[in-house]
Amino acid sequence: MPVSPPDEALKDVLIALRAENPALGIAKLQNKLITQHPEWAVSEKRIKKLLAQSSQSTSQARPTSRIIGDLNVSKWSNKVKVVDYGPAKGKGLEATQEIREGEDVWKEDPFVISPGWDIYDLQIASHACFHCTTPFNASTLPHSLPCPSSTNAALSTAGACPARFCNRLCLTRAMSKQHPLLCAALNPASVPLLSFARSRTWLAVHAVAQCIARLLMAHEQGRKQDLEQDLRFMRALAQMSMEERWKIIEPTGLKPDYAVWKGPYDLTRQAYLEPPNPRDKRQLSKVLRKPIPEDLLKFLFDYDGYLRLLSCMGLNLEGHGGLFILHSHLNHSCNPNISIRHFDQKTSLSRITIRARRDIHPGEELTVAYVNPGLPLQARRRALAPWAFGTCMCERCLEEEKEEKEKKENGENGDGYNGPDEKYPDPESASQQLNFWSNTAQKKSTSQRVTPAQCIKRIQDALDKSSSSSSNGSANSGGEVLFHQLDLSDPKEAKLSARAFVRREERLDVLINCAAVILDEFTLGANGIQNTMVVNYFSPFVFTFALLPLLKKTAAEPNADVRIVNVASDSHRLLPDGFHFKSKRDFNVNYGNSMMQSYERYNISKLLMILWTRELQRRLTEEDTDIIAVALHPGTVYTETCVTTSERFTFPISTILRVFAQITFRNVRDGAGTPIIAAVSPGVRTEAEKYKGGYLMPIGKLSKPSKQAQNDELARELWATTETLLKEWGI
Repeated sequence: MPVSPPDEALKDVLIALRAENPALGIAKLQNKLITQHPEWAVSEKRIKKLLAQSSQSTSQARPTSRIIGDLNVSKWSNKVKVVDYGPAKGKGLEATQEIREGEDVWKEDPFVISPGWDIYDLQIASHACFHCTTPFNASTLPHSLPCPSSTNAALSTAGACPARFCNRLCLTRAMSKQHPLLCAALNPASVPLLSFARSRTWLAVHAVAQCIARLLMAHEQGRKQDLEQDLRFMRALAQMSMEERWKIIEPTGLKPDYAVWKGPYDLTRQAYLEPPNPRDKRQLSKVLRKPIPEDLLKFLFDYDGYLRLLSCMGLNLEGHGGLFILHSHLNHSCNPNISIRHFDQKTSLSRITIRARRDIHPGEELTVAYVNPGLPLQARRRALAPWAFGTCMCERCLEEEKEEKEKKENGENGDGYNGPDEKYPDPESASQQLNFWSNTAQKKSTSQRVTPAQCIKRIQDALDKSSSSSSNGSANSGGEVLFHQLDLSDPKEAKLSARAFVRREERLDVLINCAAVILDEFTLGANGIQNTMVVNYFSPFVFTFALLPLLKKTAAEPNADVRIVNVASDSHRLLPDGFHFKSKRDFNVNYGNSMMQSYERYNISKLLMILWTRELQRRLTEEDTDIIAVALHPGTVYTETCVTTSERFTFPISTILRVFAQITFRNVRDGAGTPIIAAVSPGVRTEAEKYKGGYLMPIGKLSKPSKQAQNDELARELWATTETLLKEWGI
């Protein structure tokens, strides 16, 4: 029988194997280990842990930073000063005067802004300012100003620039800084670089492109003092090599993909120095007429220097993609005394406000949380790894480490659900117990009612409110909710989102697919499938399938209870019998665009969710994977969708419908009941065989869907056709 080897013996073998196979992942490394030592039983988790320990013991690299000698801090605030804490910690900010709780210590505009991709997409669609990133609305869009190149007939052949600006001030600032070098018309050679950054969702590449453009334009326009100040700031930022940072972020010794690093470097040189297209080269020469000094060339375009800039962005960018001069001095604390807010939503979204979370006394350091301070100890420490300052040993971390050790000694693990009612767990407290992921629909297209940026702002506001409630000791104190972007209008985007989640998280206990569009017009997406089916079925299928390895990995751990919950609707019972899903045509039945016809498409998509759940459970059971997959009907719930639906009618019918819905439909809390029970109720795990592949009705009652939804042959047909179509789409 295989035995578990001691750590020291295993570590020596693993280090040798890793040295011989630097590009292998953990699973393949495990296979090589077992082939070499068939008498050993070693889990992937243990291999990863030992390799990480080995890497930490040999790598002591830390980011380095400098003080900006002539920095005029009073330009932002007279209540703080820059302090040098020495090589181990670097620079920081201290209070020079009393700062009261709730006080705005300073406001700051970014040195450059590489906005989140939702805002960037709005910019490209001419629906957000290219300088301050503020989204336009119906009243501000007509008053926005286009890029001057768009009105220049001589540049019409170079490709239109989509940039628009809030006002003359934003336009002037953008044209005097980086925009001429990032304009699709003035410098078309920049388009491949920016397209690469967007396609890879690589924010640091976009940020470096912005920084390079700013420095080159300062030189071109003869602003020598500005250039010197900008260079001093860039060189003073916390930074370390990509190689060293990679070792910390990927501690198992896996070799980086250098070709991926080389890609943006080559595109950057083409964008600013050597466009491969003669026409693009001529266009660039009209923007950059002066020769670039040798020292500036080396700083910006040396390969190692470029990688250092990429790493630098990862260490210094604010959460919304801005790089700020004074803000970049702030150090982390798990118990921060300030927060960073974006209050100027309508005038300058990129501007930050630094607000005191509590009273700060003279001589006290100003600190901000690099990660969500609501995370538990080990999750915080894992999330802090990319900043490369080692294991956080702040007062809070040491106290929680002590408490965690005492709990383990007392046999407590804190993993089980301890809510007030096992049958109907409280939705607010249940999410504390698990790494809990629930997706909601988000469409790229800008609707008349809510833009993607507004949608994300609502989410962020809700998270801020949740965080505030937690800090005030409310019911969900100690829990955490994180926003993870998921675009369900394109299955490829759903797959990318899942991959991003897997890179960030080590486990996933519960996945709830609850996104849906209801009264959507009949439109075909890029893959030739109508939008309702893409958002409600294909993208959740892809998202779940891409997360399945992580779900299975979690299920293999001791005492795990992994579940996949697909929110369907009892409206699937309204469908006639006789459906088949053998080809793309079967998903694209056009019932028209009336309300009832749109609802018919929605009902079909919910039938698909139930069928898919049954087939998924059959496959999981067949391969002996202990994951519970269930579908459910949450009830008819009064949500914002009810309001928008009623608004399709004229008064007084719209009011009558809305009042009727308020009186007869379930409230949101009750609507959450069945999904929460499916996700965390101990009773579901206790009677797992009864619930696997099942269908729940409110509140948490096991029921049977329509006969058509119980057709296992139809479920297998659906799965096979789905796989065929996804393969055709390259997913």
